[in-house]
Order: sequence, then C-alpha cells, then structure tokens
Amino acid sequence: MSKRNTASPSFPSLTSFITWLRTRKQWTKKTPKEGNHIRVKRWDTFTPYYNHGIYISDNEVIHFSTKEIGTKQMLVKTDLIEFLNGGDVEIRIYSKKDELQLKKTADIIESARNRIGEISSQMFKTDIGIDFANDCTFKRK
Repeated sequence: MSKRNTASPSFPSLTSFITWLRTRKQWTKKTPKEGNHIRVKRWDTFTPYYNHGIYISDNEVIHFSTKEIGTKQMLVKTDLIEFLNGGDVEIRIYSKKDELQLKKTADIIESARNRIGEISSQMFKTDIGIDFANDCTFKRK
C-alpha cells in the first residue's frame, strides 16, 4: 500500500490560510473577456501575492503598480503581457448571488478607466487591487 502525501500547504499566517480557503474556488485559468476581474500570482521576496486588475483587452489591463512612482502604488494601464510578467492569468468566478450584483461590462470598464492615475496611500497593503476590482465590478449597495 502506497503512502499518500497528506501534507497541507504551508502558510505564513492564519489570515493567509483563511484567504486561500475562502478564494480557492473563485478563480479559473481561462482567456479573459472585457470587464473581467483578473489576477496573476507574483512573489515579493519570499512571499506570494496576487496582483488584481480589470481586463479591457490584450492591450489594456488596469491595475495597481509601483513601476511609475516607486514605493507607492498607482493605478496604471498596461498591456496583458506586462501585467502577467510571465505568470498565468486567472479569471474571477462569481456565485449566482454575486452575479446579481455585477455591473454591466461597459460600466465596469468606465469605472476602471476613470480611476487611472489614482495613487494609494496604503503603500504595503496587498489587497488594494482586490478592493479596486470589486469597486469596479459590483454595484454599490
């Protein structure tokens, strides 16, 4: 009888484990469409994180980046290749309940484009990209 690998993934904190558990079934690797909330896995020294954005086209993804201004993060428009930086694109999958709260594609794109150039005052907060994408995709309550 062979032994199964029962080791669980290692996480630096309880918060990162809870985030992983909550979001692991909400993403898929597919070709993005206009207005999709997308993400790509990145590494900061030894810590993985996800960069989130709104996909407009292969030539336009709107997301936070430190490239233009150094340490603070600014919403920029780049092409998909630059956004991915060698990584794999993942598309957000919404529950039936979430789908009822989604904006129309044109409104998602307009929301994202209107925020280009916005600078985040939260220099090291990793979920500002998620907050940005959710603000663009969901109707306000």
